[in-house]
Amino acid sequence: MRLKLFLITFTLGMSLFAAVNVYDFSQTSPPCCDLGAQFGVPFPLGTTGGYVGGTNIHLGGLLLDTLIAAAASIVFALIVEKLSRLSALVRVARRARKRVRRGLKSYLDVTR
Repeated sequence: MRLKLFLITFTLGMSLFAAVNVYDFSQTSPPCCDLGAQFGVPFPLGTTGGYVGGTNIHLGGLLLDTLIAAAASIVFALIVEKLSRLSALVRVARRARKRVRRGLKSYLDVTR
């Protein structure tokens, strides 16, 4: 269960970074026909437009963005996993408290 939750949240984190970069690319427009515009968050992934036109990918930016996205997704997945463990621990503690109360109540009923 924990591995499945980790993989789901990791995939969600990576998808979020991909969606942000796709949105940034779709919103990129060069200031004029002769200049290029960079796109990518947090590092530039590439340049689009320019005199010749076309889109060029920056491998360094792609590598750095992938590493940052993976690290942030791992941290996000670990936080969600810890929170799920905490909520499971809270449920166990509540069940134990109910059992103790029932036992205490039955003990007090017997002693009366």
